[in-house]
Formats: sequence, C-alpha cells, structure tokens
Amino acid sequence: SNRFQVDRFQHEQIANALNGFIHQVSESWSLSPRDVQYLQWAVLLHEVGRTIAFSGYHRHSAYIVQHADLPGFSRREQQLLSMLIASHRGKIKTVDEQEWSVLPTKNQFKMLALLRLSIRLHRKRVPLQITLSLRVEDNILQLDIPRDTLISQPLLRADLEHERRQLAMLGLVLQF
Repeated sequence: SNRFQVDRFQHEQIANALNGFIHQVSESWSLSPRDVQYLQWAVLLHEVGRTIAFSGYHRHSAYIVQHADLPGFSRREQQLLSMLIASHRGKIKTVDEQEWSVLPTKNQFKMLALLRLSIRLHRKRVPLQITLSLRVEDNILQLDIPRDTLISQPLLRADLEHERRQLAMLGLVLQF
C-alpha cells in the first residue's frame, strides 16, 4: 500500500470500524481468522486504484490486486480480494453465485457487507464522533446508530439507505 500512496488516516479509520464490527459479529457469523485477514487486506488495498484515477478507483484497485504479483497470495486469494474491492462501493449488480462460490470462503457476502459498511460510514473522510454497534442474526444486520445522528446527518442516513438496498442484493437485511 505504501507503493500506491494510500491515505493512512483514512485506512486507520476504516480498519478501526471494521475491526470493531468483526469483534462484534465474528462468532455469530462464524468468520474464520482467514476471513478476518482477507477483510483487513481488502481495507488496506481498496484505494490503491486512486493512483490511476479517482473515478472508478474501486475497479482500478480490483484490477491491480487481481493482476499484480503479490507474493504469498494464491490466484484464488487474489480473486477474492479483487472481488471484495471491486464491490466495496456503488451498486451491487446481479450477484453471480457461481463466480463467488469458487472463492476460498463461504462467508464472502457477509465479509462484503462488513467491508461496505466500514467504508461507507467513513465516506466523508472525517472521524465519526459516535460509537457504533453491530449485531447480527443469520442474514440480519442491526446497526445501532444514535437517532439524533441520523437526523443531523441526512447524507449519512441516505448512505445507509443505499447500503440497505445494496445488501438486499446479497440476501442480507440492514436495519438501523
């Protein structure tokens, strides 16, 4: 990530949110230590494509991760990271179950949900002044966020509404 001038402050904010979510849900969702590691790598690498262009940076990042020589990673692992990174923002188009099923985990959609939420909540690139809690049960994610925050930050609320619709494409239900 140093080679691609990743914004360390932004990375740390997202990583902290992600690690908090992982701590809260890993047992309920049976996330393996390897799943957690993939998520941490995805957060570290999700913005490397900004060195090419801001527009569509997630696609550039995914391409770099999929095609770069990354010692220690198998092609399947690079494919998983690339797919997580490519899908971390924007609309989730049709989900090709077969394409995702070849990956080295069965928790790929749950992992993607955690990644998307962590990144979405820090889209403004400023520290959140609130503590968030995430609870899960099967395919339901309950994000506990103060009501006054949603009222005072209508863009954050709109972002979460967007995520609700996108996560539904993965068979997941986001409540807040």
